[in-house]
Parts: sequence; structure tokens; C-alpha cells
Amino acid sequence: MSAPLPPPGLAAYVGDSVEGFDASGRALRTDVERILGPQWSWEGKRVLDFGCGPGRLLRHFLPEARRGRWMGADVHEPSLAWARTALSPPVELQRTPGAPPLPFVHESFDLVLSMSVISHLVDDWAAWMLDLRRVLAPGGLLLTTIISAGYSRTLAGEPWDETRVGMNVLGYGAPRCAGGPMIMHSGWWVRAHWGRAFEILALEESGLMSGEPEGTQGAVLMRRREVELTPEDLEAPEPGESRELLALAHNLAQTRRERAHLNRSNDEYAQAYHDARAQLDRLGKRAGPRQRARRLLRRVRGETGAGA
Repeated sequence: MSAPLPPPGLAAYVGDSVEGFDASGRALRTDVERILGPQWSWEGKRVLDFGCGPGRLLRHFLPEARRGRWMGADVHEPSLAWARTALSPPVELQRTPGAPPLPFVHESFDLVLSMSVISHLVDDWAAWMLDLRRVLAPGGLLLTTIISAGYSRTLAGEPWDETRVGMNVLGYGAPRCAGGPMIMHSGWWVRAHWGRAFEILALEESGLMSGEPEGTQGAVLMRRREVELTPEDLEAPEPGESRELLALAHNLAQTRRERAHLNRSNDEYAQAYHDARAQLDRLGKRAGPRQRARRLLRRVRGETGAGA
């Protein structure tokens, strides 16, 4: 069972061409079912695709959506508007706020899927994680992607070393059109921090969507824990874990390099602007006598009645 493909602009919202949108969504479905395992059944399940975009993954689950309740949620209304025409029914679509909580009651879902979302949430990641836990039924599962070993050289320009990564933020404050901030996660950090709210059932640091060990994202499958936590509880450094400090120092050094690069770019832009303005001023001075001559000619023509 297939669904229409979105226009190029909406496919680009999730980083794909139209052709890649279909292929990556199909590969994601394969990975989701592999990670959930043969014991998982879609029959009657309540599923939330958090950050669904225009339905890259949802469009490959339409038969399953008819046998349960499937919800797609995203902050991007143009993607949702298109998805409503292509996927609903059987999928329901809901716009989400820019900050938690989600517009769903407690324990609404058996499974939450979050593809390429948590890896872009910087300041409020802990609040989002706890809200995703809130909407999960007891024993419910959260499956999310992470950026780690496979993308270290591409994003950070260095070989992977989980000791110095932890939660490593790259491009803080970058807009969505520039890819947004990218967060790399080490397995030890995920187990230490996310493991406070969830039981970590499976953790793959790379290989998603291709089966290759490098160049792709990883994934974490988690089961809701029955505990009471605050965002500060999730964010707190792991007691006795020396890698926490190493990772923070490494990320600070990266942030300084990024800031230095931005400052150089701003200086280059300011110099280019100054040079362009000076050139325009010179051209304006040269054009002055010609403009005065044209005005004089128009005035003379007007007095003699010759021409317009």
C-alpha cells in the first residue's frame, strides 16, 4: 500500500530529495521492525510518530495504521497540511507546540517513534524526554534515533571517541534551514541520563537505514520506567563518572572554535560590505556630472519645446 510523495520543498524539510524521501522512509520501516524484534505486534497498537514531518515513515505503515491508532505530530504546519491530504485517514495528524507538553493525555500510546528529533533538541531535551515518557502507557516503548560514531568526521571533523563526546552540541542556535543544531551522543551518556527515565533495551550507535557501520545514525529502544523525575534530574552529571567533565571540556573547546569561525565570517562580511559601499560611493560621484547634464538637457529641451 503506497501513498503520494510530497513536493520537493517538504521532502527537503526532513533532509531528503523526493526520491530519497521514499527510500529512506522504507529503510526506516525495516530498521524499526528489526529493532522492535519478532515478538512485537502492530495489532491494535497506539503509535505516535513524534516529529513526523510530511510522513516519511508514516506512509510506509498505512496498513498497520488501519489496525490500530496512529498519530503523527509535528511543529511544521505545511508538512501536516500536506500529510492530512495524503495520509489521513487512517493516520491522525496533530500540530505540536514549540515546547512541552504535548497535546495528549497521560498514557495515550504504546509506542513513540522519534526519528531525527531528539538529536536536534538542545535546551529542553530533558523536558521533552519526560513528556514523551508521560504519554507512554505503562511498559510503553520509545524508539529514537541518535547521531554518534557514524557522523563524527562529517559533523565534528574528528575521529569518534565516545569518552570526549557525552552529549556534544554542534551548531548551537543554527536555524532549521541550516540543519539546526546537531547533537552527538555517546552510549555511556545515553545509558546514564536517559536510563534514569527509561530502561535501555537496545542501543545501536550507527548503521541505521543502511546496515553499514559508519556514515549513518544510530538508535535507542527504551521502556518507560515508573519513576518520578524532573528535567534537572535527567540533566545532572552522573556521580563518579569522570567522562562527564571530559565531555563538557571537549564541547566547550568546540563551541569556542565555532564562535571564532563565526567571528571571522562576520569580519569578512563586514569588510565585503565596506568595500561594496565604497565602490558604490565612487560610482555615485562619477555619475553625478552625468546626472546633472541630463537634468540640464531635459530643462533646455523643455524650454525650446524640442522633444519630451
